Amino acid sequence: MSKILTVPMSDNIIEFTTDYLLDSTDKTAFLSGSKRPALFIKRNLALKKQKAFYPPAFISTDDFIEDADFRQNRRSKISDLEASYELYKILKTINPQLLKNRESFAEFFSWGLEILFFVERLDLENVSAKTLENIKANAEIGFDVPQTINELLKNIFKIRDCFHSELDKKRQTTKGFSFLQVAQMDVQFIDDGFDEIVLFAPFHLCQTELEIFKKLFDHKNLTIILRGNPNDYSLLKKIYTYLKLPLPRTKTSQNPAGNFKVFSAFDAQSQAAAVKNILKDFSPLQMDKTLIAVPDQSMISPLIAEISSINDNFNVASGYPISKSALFDVISSILKAQISRQDNSYYSKDVVKVLTNPLVKNMRFLGNPALTRAIVHGIEQSFDPSSDNILSGLSFIEIKDLYDNEDLLKTISQITAQMGEYTNPQRLKLFVTDIAKTFFGGWENFDSFLSLSNTLLDFVDKTLKLSIVDSYQLNLQSAEVIIETAFQLQQGEVAKEKFPQEHLINVFLEILKDKKIPLAGSPLKGVQILGLLEARNLSFENVFVVGATDSALPNIKKTSPLIPKEAAYSLGIETSKQEYEIRRYYFDGLISGAKNLYIVYPDDEKNERSRFVEKLIWDKQFKEKDLNAVKIKSFFINQPQTGDNRKRRYEKSAEIKKYLSQMTYSYSSIDEYLRCRLKFYFKYVLSLDEASDVGEDVSSMELGTFIHEYLQTIFYAGFNKENLSAGNFIEKSMGVLSEQFSKTLSLKLRDEAFLVEEILKVRIRQFLRAETQRLDSFIKVFACEKTYQAELGKYKLKCRIDRID
Repeated sequence: MSKILTVPMSDNIIEFTTDYLLDSTDKTAFLSGSKRPALFIKRNLALKKQKAFYPPAFISTDDFIEDADFRQNRRSKISDLEASYELYKILKTINPQLLKNRESFAEFFSWGLEILFFVERLDLENVSAKTLENIKANAEIGFDVPQTINELLKNIFKIRDCFHSELDKKRQTTKGFSFLQVAQMDVQFIDDGFDEIVLFAPFHLCQTELEIFKKLFDHKNLTIILRGNPNDYSLLKKIYTYLKLPLPRTKTSQNPAGNFKVFSAFDAQSQAAAVKNILKDFSPLQMDKTLIAVPDQSMISPLIAEISSINDNFNVASGYPISKSALFDVISSILKAQISRQDNSYYSKDVVKVLTNPLVKNMRFLGNPALTRAIVHGIEQSFDPSSDNILSGLSFIEIKDLYDNEDLLKTISQITAQMGEYTNPQRLKLFVTDIAKTFFGGWENFDSFLSLSNTLLDFVDKTLKLSIVDSYQLNLQSAEVIIETAFQLQQGEVAKEKFPQEHLINVFLEILKDKKIPLAGSPLKGVQILGLLEARNLSFENVFVVGATDSALPNIKKTSPLIPKEAAYSLGIETSKQEYEIRRYYFDGLISGAKNLYIVYPDDEKNERSRFVEKLIWDKQFKEKDLNAVKIKSFFINQPQTGDNRKRRYEKSAEIKKYLSQMTYSYSSIDEYLRCRLKFYFKYVLSLDEASDVGEDVSSMELGTFIHEYLQTIFYAGFNKENLSAGNFIEKSMGVLSEQFSKTLSLKLRDEAFLVEEILKVRIRQFLRAETQRLDSFIKVFACEKTYQAELGKYKLKCRIDRID
């Protein structure tokens, strides 16, 4: 007999469900939206039975539905890459205009994922063809969105239909398509022969899920265990309504923890330190009953750093971003070097960046990592402008210039001799050749995802053999993720298609950037550090909510750029209102079962305290009729005091005075000395430059250098009135600007290059127009970027005059 069992928010739903399942067998299926509650229920069943038993079949809701589709239709899951490529081909066939500004697959890939998400939502909500026809009619009138999206909405029915046909033809599926197929099946093909199916704590069920579970409910073998009062949450009420059941006549069941404390801190580190200060007095038993909820993922690293100093027994559910791993950094640098490559020539800064990576420098090409470091050091020195090597000051080099360079090999040989590990130049050439091919030459020829995959697998295999990757768990796990991703690139029709190398690289990095490495730990032991979603339907005595800002709680997801609000409402697709209710429900469930609740938030100008926390404080103030019912404790990390905060002064030695007397001073160096003597010392004495990476913001110095060089090209010595008055002067000069910008890789490869170039074009055009209005007073340019030198007493001075008319 099907039934619904309602558990109050303040009750332990894990304990309730355990008691309900005590008499169950392997003919019972336990379905849950996440796998974590099943682990706690299994443990509790074992503790209560104290003997061998046949447990229920614990299955995730998604797996249960997708298995039903597989049993009936034998479909395999399509990868996001392959699905995006299918959509790319479909749009190309239906209406090539839909690919405007996204003609290549690499440009389309991210857009394809958005379309895939949209089609998935349509499938999950079982949106009918008739509804999509209405959307098409509205799109023809025009939603208040860009025209390209209106065009896409006009064709979305056809796109979805073609996509489904391709999935059918290739016997493939997506989550949405599987749910759609199962919703149309007879119930005997869904229940898989189970005597009872227990649906654990559902909250937001999509339309296909409602249809599937209604069939099971009407079949009289479904038990639904709901948490919370349906009168408080519209999404719970929706389940009752769809099953045509009367709502229970109960009052609000939420019951916040009695011991409720709020802490404010300055930043992420001080929030983590505040948690550590409370935890350090907990016993090991209390630790096992403690949950730290982290709505903001950026809080995880400082929490781990602080907590590990008092206790190493903790579990983190959220993964570590692979983009922060050493192996990803090496691969990313190698691929970016390929993007900036021109024919056989590599951008020298990219070469140095790859080779000076700590993982690369410690590889055992010669058996001894110290020798690899010597090779890298010698190569790095050879690029120095002050070096006598033929590579000195070159912007681009061919890789053979490294191992065919006798001077470089002799220099490296001398470095190895100083280390007591002398290696002759002939032997060094073999290893420098191996290094060059491993990091550069071996990456030049891939032209498909399949060949890129093979290149990646070969590289990771060699790295595991020669490097210290396997010494660090995170690096080893990142290698596993990269290998898994490489194998995924080999699947489907898209794997063998030929693409430009840059497009393959961009798509691969896009796929990899959101991958995470699972962190080791036990979900049943120690302190649990979980996101709000991972913590749903779990009960702990001690609950911390850290980083409780309004941006993190409720943290409403951005709606898809493809779905206008009015269209989403018409289609029945999840709205921001539903998303808000989901977050509120999970937060209520988190705090209601806790005996001790600790909320920590940053007290700064950028963040506001979460509205959920504000409501908790207000409820307690209202209940106790006292505005001071909740006292907020501030926690700040004391800054170490040096004792003497005055500027320290150092006398110049005789050697320094001699060096300074021999220097040639420019206006810039004198200004730098007057502003900051330490910076002058670093820049003009030690010749150190600030580190900069491809992708960083363009500095004013880089822009200034580029503009000087550009204007020197335009207004050269001898440039005269006739040149300035020529009808095509401005347009010709703008063409030179675009050409020089495209060749200046330090600007072109920056993330904001497009914006910088557009601003430059506007400003330079304004400047050139102003110059053409000076014809009456202009004769010619006598000198441009002219350097002059002189002496003032014993000091040498130099200056450079930009332009003399």
